[in-house]
This record gives sequence, structure tokens and C-alpha cells, in this order.
Amino acid sequence: MMPSKMLYQEIPFLCILGSTKKKVTVSKDSITIQGTSYPSTKPSENDVLIEYATLSTDSDDDSATLFVTGSNFKIYNINITNLATGSDQAAVAVSSRGKNNAFYACGIHGDQGTFYAHIGSLFVGRSYIEGSVDFVYGRTGNAWFQGCKLGATRYQGTITAQGRQAPSDDGAFVFDKAKIVLGKNAGSGTKGSVYLGRPWGDYARVVFQNSNLGDMITPVGWQAYTISQSTRNVLLGEYSNTNAGGIRVLWAKTLSSPTDISSILPKYKGWVDSAFIGASFP
Repeated sequence: MMPSKMLYQEIPFLCILGSTKKKVTVSKDSITIQGTSYPSTKPSENDVLIEYATLSTDSDDDSATLFVTGSNFKIYNINITNLATGSDQAAVAVSSRGKNNAFYACGIHGDQGTFYAHIGSLFVGRSYIEGSVDFVYGRTGNAWFQGCKLGATRYQGTITAQGRQAPSDDGAFVFDKAKIVLGKNAGSGTKGSVYLGRPWGDYARVVFQNSNLGDMITPVGWQAYTISQSTRNVLLGEYSNTNAGGIRVLWAKTLSSPTDISSILPKYKGWVDSAFIGASFP
């Protein structure tokens, strides 16, 4: 393991980090960070870590181990963890607020609210994301998750909470060629009890397609955020998934065709690493 302090070498728009037990904020544009296992596509081979334990106070961003406000940010082969557990408050590992940000072959670990796809556009490729409740969430972020493994750790936990609040708002999550598994130290009974998500906003949009749900999902698939919530305008859809048996809630959608990445990230060819387009988890 690398020493537990930040070590970096500056090259134009490139930082190479050793491990650190500090919060990291990236506010500048066009920053690329690579771990020492680059160009591996397996997060399990990463040996550079960013770790910290913080719960949310005034805002969920406050708790982020890695907080990215810049745009055109890229990170490869680094594992990011919020070590805080056992609370109903968010313990965010990653919060992204910029445009055209990308995470490649990263391990992103937390409890509640692990990955905050808050604002802007982002691509997450061949990464491992673990959590218990709403562990991929956000309001107006447009996020494409390609070939990611999702580790669920709580009985009747929820993977997503997408918070689009109006028809004119941005905000959508698509998981393509994902795999859902038991996370580390998962609670008893977790397998077969997990929800794909719940709509944090009344116009939420989430799609799982071409994915292996690993017999992890409860038969109804999705749940409302509150008992009184209107689900009339949500789009919570599935297409061509495996190990996904069950009769879904009436307001979930079985899609007739897959969602195309260009509908979520219209100019993705100009900034997404082409090696990760269409990839499955290795």
C-alpha cells in the first residue's frame, strides 16, 4: 500500500496520487487523476486509496470524501471510501457537480448515499459501487453507468434515488451491463430483498438494461419514496435484464428497446474514454 498521505507529480492536467486519509476537493477544470494500477480495468487491483469518515451536516456535499466541482474531470484506478457507517445521515464517498466528469475502474465504497450524482453530466465505467440505502442518488445529474458492479449491503435497501423534480429538469441514471452482487459484510437476508430504487423526485428517471440483477432484487423491483407520493410521471424502467424475476409494481416500465447513451450524454464521444463504451464489468 502507498503511504497514507497525498503524493503527487504534476504533469499538464495530470496528477498521480498515493493513498491519503484526507478529504479531497477538485475545483479546477480539466484535471486527470490516475492510480498506480492504471490501465487495469479491475477495481480490485487498485492500490491507491482515498479514505475519510464524515457524515453530512449542512449538506450532503459536506460529507464527500472526494468532492468534484470542476468540469472535464477524469479519474482512473483509485478506490474512494467514506468510512462512516451506522447512521441515517448520508456518508458520501463521491459527489460530482461538474460537466463531463468521468470515473474509470474505481472502487467507490460507503454506506448511505455513496455516490452523489448531484449536478452536471458524468460517465462511470467498469467501477464498483457499494452501499446500503440510496447509494447512487442525485437531482439533476445525467449519469451513465457502464459495466459497473453494484454491491448491496442492507436488507431491503435501495440502490438508486433519482430526484428529478419537474419535466423541464435534467436528471437521469442509466445502468448498462451492470451486475448486482452482495456487498462486503452484507446484512442477513439482503439477497432477494433489495430494491432497484425509489423516486426521490416525482419525475425521476432510472433505467437498468442488459444487466445481471443477480437474484438480488425483490420481486416488486421498486418502491415509492413515500406512501403518498405520486408515481404517475416517473420513468423507472428495465430492458433485457437477467436473474431479475418477479412481478414489478404497476408504475414500473418494461421497455421495448434499450436507452441510447446519446440520449443521456449527447456529446459523449468528445469526452468519454472510448475503451469503456459498451463495456461489461471485467
